[in-house]
Amino acid sequence: MNRNIPQDLNQELESLLALETNPNQDGVLQKEETFLDEGFLENIEGLVNNFEDNLEQIKQTISHLEQELITEYETIRDLEAKQNNARGSQGVFLDTQLAVEEQKKEMLESMLLEQRRNLDKQEAFLSNFCQIQQHLTQIVADNSQDSTNTPDTQWDNSYLEQPLLEDLEIPSTPTPEEKPQKVRKPWIIVLSCLGLLTTGAIVFYNSSFFRQQFLTAPVSVEETPQNRSVSALGYLEPQGEVIKVSAPAFVEGTRVENLLVKLGDRVKKGQVIAILDNRERLQAALEQAKTQVFVAQSRLDQVLAGSKSGDIKAQDAKFQRTSAELEGQIRVQKAAIANLEAQLSGEKLAQEAQIERIKAELNNASQDCARYESLYQDGAVSVQQRDHVCLEQQTTEKSLREARANLTRIVSTLTKQIEEAKANLERTVVTLQQQIDEDKARLNSVEEVRSVDVKVAQAELQAAKSAVQKAQADLNLAYVHAPKDGQILDIQVWPGELVKNEGIVELGQTDQMYVTAEVYETDINQIRAGQKAIIKCDGIVKDLQGTVEEIGLQIKKKDILGTDPVADTDSRIVNVKIRLNPEDSKLVSNFTNFQVHVVINTSPSPK
Repeated sequence: MNRNIPQDLNQELESLLALETNPNQDGVLQKEETFLDEGFLENIEGLVNNFEDNLEQIKQTISHLEQELITEYETIRDLEAKQNNARGSQGVFLDTQLAVEEQKKEMLESMLLEQRRNLDKQEAFLSNFCQIQQHLTQIVADNSQDSTNTPDTQWDNSYLEQPLLEDLEIPSTPTPEEKPQKVRKPWIIVLSCLGLLTTGAIVFYNSSFFRQQFLTAPVSVEETPQNRSVSALGYLEPQGEVIKVSAPAFVEGTRVENLLVKLGDRVKKGQVIAILDNRERLQAALEQAKTQVFVAQSRLDQVLAGSKSGDIKAQDAKFQRTSAELEGQIRVQKAAIANLEAQLSGEKLAQEAQIERIKAELNNASQDCARYESLYQDGAVSVQQRDHVCLEQQTTEKSLREARANLTRIVSTLTKQIEEAKANLERTVVTLQQQIDEDKARLNSVEEVRSVDVKVAQAELQAAKSAVQKAQADLNLAYVHAPKDGQILDIQVWPGELVKNEGIVELGQTDQMYVTAEVYETDINQIRAGQKAIIKCDGIVKDLQGTVEEIGLQIKKKDILGTDPVADTDSRIVNVKIRLNPEDSKLVSNFTNFQVHVVINTSPSPK
């Protein structure tokens, strides 16, 4: 059972001081034996236990602050790493976020320092208090052995040294002439010490360290007779939300060859954002399809040439067709070889870039491991924390070895494919050359043209033209276009990297910004379109103004987590879209997904 330490200590002190004011006719205190007994000592022991409990709570608070401070150091380190690679508006956002985290770190360091000082003071205070407890225990033991309670009993108070008793005067033993006066017992000195300790306990107990509270911004309905409002957490987003622009789903495994935009660029609908590395292959396929059209057209012309009188010309046309086919095949296969060589170059550059990135990560991991080793030697972190950080170094080293092995494998595989393609080219030249020779031998063996032959040649020509249209459509997919006007908010894939599910870039219409507020389902019946709202941002001094434009039709789970450690994270909410005023929208156009606090005025409009 917890006791009020200062109040209990004062009560015990008042009880002991009552002894001094009630001597009997002989000048001997009557209640000394009554109060300085085991019951009194049990009360003192209870106070000591309460002090020890308070010390344990302070130690737990210090441990919690140390863990939070370590987490904050890691957060700041990650933000600084991102800041080094940030560009444009993202850099501004990271600067703001880094400043907030630095302030939080300084606050945690200050709180930790004060808590440690408080712990040192209270431990010293408890130590002195325990010394007095031990001496009072000795007095009770002496009184139980000496029933006469002789006032001349000497008391060794040498253990009560500075600074507790530096201002106290210890009275001498009274003479027989002085005996009718008040008797000063040795434990009066102890009472003086208890008075000093009581004052210290009251100061400590009423200090801010026993009154710490975490201030949170509640998300609730604020209502007064004159003004009613609904508060909620929310986030900034551009009009029409953020769009992830990606390549078609069937181009899995394709890399970005050229990225034609930068972070923060504004683009128009249909503008080319990126070019994929399969462009050359698709371009070669288009050229091959066009060659097939030429071949089919030549074949149709041959069929339409007609009678025997045109046999020589027809055969000559076939010869030209075969020659053209040979040239087309050579171009196609040379294009394939060029594509493989370009792929080899791209894969090699990408893998080498990945190796350099892993080297940088390894360097950071090595520094982190060394730093945590130093912290571990200083006793600032546990062995588990040190091992966890150092394990990251070992994992990164393994990743570096794997990346180098992948580079070797990629170079070997693509080199082999290039050699095979060159061999195929040589075989194709030999084969088609034989065909050309055969065509020359059939110059005089051409038959009469038949209608069926004409239809077949026409069908072949139409199929070749369709193949050209398909090849052109496939080639167009190698160019990634902007689906609408907007601003580039984030870049997910850089040149040489594989296209991911997250898309290549994120695009948003930041000319008009909105706030999506997560309003509790219990408050949503108060929200109406057209209501005014005030939006507060931690990184912006000015309050933003907006108007409720859209109220969601679905109940969802809360996505935004505030700073309240006891907040209900499973709350059910409704998304409310708030359109910012033009001047405020321009002010926050670079802060997409920034967390804000929204206050919607639900007071009825004056009539």
